[in-house]
Amino acid sequence: MFDFQIRYATRHDFAIIIGLVQAMLSEMYALSSCELSDHSEAWLDFESRILQALGCAENGEHTYPCAADHLLDIAEANDGEHASTGLVEASILPPITIFRAVQTLQIHALYTLPRYRRRGIGTALLRTAIDWGQRHGCLRAQLSVLPHNPARRLYRQLGFNIFGLEMRKELIAGS
Repeated sequence: MFDFQIRYATRHDFAIIIGLVQAMLSEMYALSSCELSDHSEAWLDFESRILQALGCAENGEHTYPCAADHLLDIAEANDGEHASTGLVEASILPPITIFRAVQTLQIHALYTLPRYRRRGIGTALLRTAIDWGQRHGCLRAQLSVLPHNPARRLYRQLGFNIFGLEMRKELIAGS
């Protein structure tokens, strides 16, 4: 059995988080051929959101309001090196009042490094996020997944169902 632990991410994990997210995005690109943004404004906004989510004062109090509604956990192998093997990032979405108001857990990222897959890490990370959402009053969890992502099987096993269909049209000048 593979031994690992899940822990809250801290500011010291910033470079690890960025590395895991970049690896995840590279895999998403390979699955979908969607072009990745350069490291411009969008990437800086992402980094800022991560830093805010990690923002705690020395007494453990959140220094940014969004940090209390944001989860960022890291999985670490207990193999002597404590290698970071994966992460989950989620936040609580405010209810949309047009529809029946339901507080929702939005899972933004779930990623496990390829060499650590199929050892229960992704399942544990996802369950950690779901449990956290339930403790914070969420009645629903949602995530987005690419059609050819093998993780879809895991999501189905944990009770996620296809809810809708996203449709896109590429707009080219003059068409």
